[in-house]
Amino acid sequence: MKILFTTPYKPYKKAKVFEDNIDFFYYRNTLKQGIFQLRQMQSWHSLHFIAQNLPVNSVVLENPKFHKFKSEVEKNNYDAIAIGFTIVTASRVLEMIKWVKKFFPKIDIIIGGYGTAIFHENFGIEQEIKNNSNYICFGEGVSFMRNYLKEKYGIDSQEPLKQDLLPIKMGFFRSKVTIQETLNFISTLGCNYDCCFCSTSSHFKKKVNLFSGEKLYKAIKQNIKKHKRANSGVIFDEDFLADKPAVMEFIKCVESDEEFKNKPFLLTVFSSAKSVAQYSLSELIRCGIGMIYIGVESFNTDILNNEKLYKRDGDEVDISSMFKELNQAGIHTLGSIIIGWDNQSKEMAYNELQQFVSLNPTMYQVMPLQAIPGTPLWAKMKNEKRIVDNYNYSNVRLEKASFKYKHFSQEESVSMIYNTYQKLVDDGGPWPFRMFTNIRNGIKTMKKLEGDEFKTRLNTYKKMKFPLYVLSFISGIMFFGKNFRKKWNKEMKDCFFENPFYFFIVVLISIVSLPLLILIVLWGKIRHFVLPFGDQPETIRMEY
Repeated sequence: MKILFTTPYKPYKKAKVFEDNIDFFYYRNTLKQGIFQLRQMQSWHSLHFIAQNLPVNSVVLENPKFHKFKSEVEKNNYDAIAIGFTIVTASRVLEMIKWVKKFFPKIDIIIGGYGTAIFHENFGIEQEIKNNSNYICFGEGVSFMRNYLKEKYGIDSQEPLKQDLLPIKMGFFRSKVTIQETLNFISTLGCNYDCCFCSTSSHFKKKVNLFSGEKLYKAIKQNIKKHKRANSGVIFDEDFLADKPAVMEFIKCVESDEEFKNKPFLLTVFSSAKSVAQYSLSELIRCGIGMIYIGVESFNTDILNNEKLYKRDGDEVDISSMFKELNQAGIHTLGSIIIGWDNQSKEMAYNELQQFVSLNPTMYQVMPLQAIPGTPLWAKMKNEKRIVDNYNYSNVRLEKASFKYKHFSQEESVSMIYNTYQKLVDDGGPWPFRMFTNIRNGIKTMKKLEGDEFKTRLNTYKKMKFPLYVLSFISGIMFFGKNFRKKWNKEMKDCFFENPFYFFIVVLISIVSLPLLILIVLWGKIRHFVLPFGDQPETIRMEY
């Protein structure tokens, strides 16, 4: 028994930044940041996760060219081909499965992933995909594939879940140069908040718990041993901090392990303001959290209530104070806000975006409200006949609204969003300066607090400080926003008086590093311009 897990084929269309669907990181989280705009090279970890947890031989093939995909199928005796896809890649998947059915009709075709949302609509292509597929997986994939193997081949597996996923590679925009590797871990799938726009909630229907606090700790420790140079990780869970007993179990396991507890390894987690409020600073530090993604979504109480954004429930949570306190402790924040709500006028949207800028998040995401097939919002907009006339499932992107807003046009929403990204940079600078400021504040905060966890975190911050110091100094040479300049001048002045010799060392290294950094970014842009298909994701093949 042998299964091929594959992604849609490449190359993808060569696109401008704002039209690119390959990597969301640079046009959502670091947009308008010039040489500090980042590229995130993330594997299709879901396919690896499924393959690792099946008792049969499997191959994961990511981003193959079509001829490579054909060759893979022709040279190997596969019993099944499982394809993970998104809605925008549906036409590619149809082409792949038609070819397989024509030349290898006995191979089972199994499709799954967020792309299955296409079956909620009548676009035309969804019926062709269905007719050429043997099985469709809606939702969680491991249990689906285990049931498939048991029912068709009598192969049963009750083995505990494991995960050993490929690190996420972070590099400068359009560059293949990796500046950081981040380990990634799956904790749960889905979300119980069921926000109207959320494709995750609609895809999984309810939260699926895969790893307990203890099992997650064991998976993280195992991967840290394997990837010794990695100093950060991200936990995939829509609201990791919501389940406090599980988090406390995780903390207990970490604190019982002296080696792990004292390792400078920080986690990025997704959460909500409501959940973060449950924890003391000590608990967040002991959990190893270095960055928290928080969906702000809106500052308006009426919008939060009318849209049933339960993750922002409770007037007792002061979102502004929360961001400030986290950043003062050296814990980075990735804030997200959405505009386009029905009871949000253009003036309200503008004021909310101004409030968002004042939060001073370390990284950020400013998005128009989008209706995705299968979500409650899509059903509502379709019922009200507000889906745009030229809606194209294969061309969903930042500046392409999926439905008609009540109080402003699509062009006005895009203008407000791009202006906000620019204001964020002009006000607080690019991410290196924001991170450096947080780390310096974190060092000061940790020094004032009693407890081993704060001493450990203090040492971690000290190790992180130097490279951010250099990049932060460079940011002052490249960015000229009025408020940012004030903040940068004050920060560098404080750094100088704190340690003049250290400051001059940083200045010298910055002067040497800047041309190299510019060259790396420039080469990436030239390479993207010259190559017929520009910047493309890496092809990966792994056997399990």
